[in-house]
Amino acid sequence: TKPTFGGHSVAQELDEELAALRKGQDDDEPIRKMFDLVHIGVSGSFFASIRSDDVDPADVVLSIFRQAKADQSTHSRHIVRLVPVHTTCYAKAEDMATAVLPVIEKYMGSLVQGCDFVIYYKARNNNSAHRDPFIKTIHGLVPAHNKVNLNHADKTIIIEIFQTICFFSIVSYYDEMNKLNLRMVVEKAIKSKENKEVAARDAGSEQEDASKPDKRDKGGEDGDSKDEARVEAKVESKDVDDSAETDPVTCENHAAPNGANSDPNPNPSPDTNAPE
Repeated sequence: TKPTFGGHSVAQELDEELAALRKGQDDDEPIRKMFDLVHIGVSGSFFASIRSDDVDPADVVLSIFRQAKADQSTHSRHIVRLVPVHTTCYAKAEDMATAVLPVIEKYMGSLVQGCDFVIYYKARNNNSAHRDPFIKTIHGLVPAHNKVNLNHADKTIIIEIFQTICFFSIVSYYDEMNKLNLRMVVEKAIKSKENKEVAARDAGSEQEDASKPDKRDKGGEDGDSKDEARVEAKVESKDVDDSAETDPVTCENHAAPNGANSDPNPNPSPDTNAPE
């Protein structure tokens, strides 16, 4: 007798699982055909080349960042930064001046609305490339209707040098995506969600506390009437006390017995005839 599992034989279950795995590989085949993995000789870095010229690498990277932000996952254990590359050339300023012209014309040329921009430069495993020649070369190539803004740039021109290769790109989401740091984007998305959940719980607690009756309001109108009566009694008592302090003559006249002298002068003069 063949062993069964859930009404099917174990062999049949394995065959179905293998078919599902093969189908998943077939579904991913168009994606694998779109990219070529290129090793650039720098530890911890790799270059993925897009085979189609109709696909903008900046759009691909932005889509990956947005998906990771929405899913709150990098979908990768090892990727930290993801940088789009529009063109490459030899790591010399004069070679870069020729290679980047079409890219600058496309994204910042005379037919494109002017914007504020900033240049980001970084070199790794290269001691002969220096920052200033590359920066000055780019400044000379960018049309004048674009202005430098180091604090609030609309676009970032990226120059990254790996050994003898210069990678060049222009993006409009450099700061928005935490300097293209995929892990930081995901961490901020998770933190933002947690803060929203805490704020929602706090708001719910405040509404619950507001819906509870106030102990001071217990008793309704009767309680309010008693409070008003106590206040009026206290005010009246205070008025009497104030009168006693400010009008001693009147108090003495009220306290005099019948038939007693009602003369307001408590100390008559010696010439006054006193009764015998």
